[in-house]
Amino acid sequence: MNNTLPVENHSFTVASITLLESNPPNVVSGPLSAVFGSGSGFPELQFLVESVGQQFLGFDLRTTQLFRLGECQSLCVSEGSETVKEKTYSKGITIQFKDEEESSSFHGAFEQWKSKVVIQGSGLPNGTVSSSKSKFDDKIEASSAKMYFHYYGQLLHQQNMMQDYVRTGSYYAAVMENQADFAGRVVVDVGAGSGILSLFAA
Repeated sequence: MNNTLPVENHSFTVASITLLESNPPNVVSGPLSAVFGSGSGFPELQFLVESVGQQFLGFDLRTTQLFRLGECQSLCVSEGSETVKEKTYSKGITIQFKDEEESSSFHGAFEQWKSKVVIQGSGLPNGTVSSSKSKFDDKIEASSAKMYFHYYGQLLHQQNMMQDYVRTGSYYAAVMENQADFAGRVVVDVGAGSGILSLFAA
């Protein structure tokens, strides 16, 4: 498996950036460049002012997410953190690209860099490796979660649960008596018995 990071310093042209944490939001017009790299020791996304080649804003890709708002507009959000020494707040920007092609290329590069962050993870003192963690990971041991989903992922156990008429009947009654709550909605199985619920809701 190739764990090397993608090519650094590939530049993407950005028409403008809107800083969402300022009130009112502050628009910074381009030309700006968005550059992926790992010069700081971790994968990051930097926005540079093209005229002076100076870093304007940086995002740590380990805690950053990217969302499409339109063909040429995206939302970039970095999660804040709270430690004993300092508290940092989340920051967000909207990115306006010059065209859809540049936007798509940027999203592709972001996903490529982000996937490398997950593969590489970060070394911990006891030698284990941890990739970016969710709140679920903080509360549940990995082996416990794996065993749980492995157990309930087997058809035999699903069949046994379907034959539990008290459980099945309760879900059926809940859905039938509250059809307005389920009409046109998507019910997600989160591994808490809601698989049967989603069956009736469908």
